[in-house]
Amino acid sequence: MAFIDCHFFSETLGLSTSMYVILPQPASSGQIGLESRAGSGKHPVLFLLHGRSDDHTI
Repeated sequence: MAFIDCHFFSETLGLSTSMYVILPQPASSGQIGLESRAGSGKHPVLFLLHGRSDDHTI
């Protein structure tokens, strides 16, 4: 699994902002309950949005 703490300038918001990204490790045949998506290059995506007064750490 990879954890990325990304800081960038958002042209839409007009300010610097941050986000966390978690990338799962590739499934292997030895893992129970996980499908192997080898070669597809796609990951399921879940966006967790916070309210206006909070940030990505909440």
